[in-house]
Amino acid sequence: MPWFKLNRNFALSTTKGHSVNFKKGERTWVPTLIISEAMAIGAVPEDPKDVEAVEAPEVKVLTDERRKAAIFAAFEKLMLRSQRGDFTASGQPHPRKLEDILGFDMIQREREALWEEYNAMKAEEANQ
Repeated sequence: MPWFKLNRNFALSTTKGHSVNFKKGERTWVPTLIISEAMAIGAVPEDPKDVEAVEAPEVKVLTDERRKAAIFAAFEKLMLRSQRGDFTASGQPHPRKLEDILGFDMIQREREALWEEYNAMKAEEANQ
């Protein structure tokens, strides 16, 4: 179990639903889910092995082609379901709706460029 000490009194509350009250110099148990938050405020593990045992979440890396395909699929899903709030007043896909579907953030410039490319592709398909 991960036990930590902090050099000050501090109440750590996280968005993951956990809170831990640290008392200066006393050992405090920290759930494994929030070890990174505890270390970010300066808490020190009693046994470094406890921290090493916690595996970092696996990060999925998308290639450019797979990322583009996922974004185009999200555009298609938004077009097909056509719910209120899926698009902005200017006709662009709503950033939050895209992020909910994709599971990752996009910068505005990328979203706009790919949206134009997607529309050009659809127009070309319609002309054939």
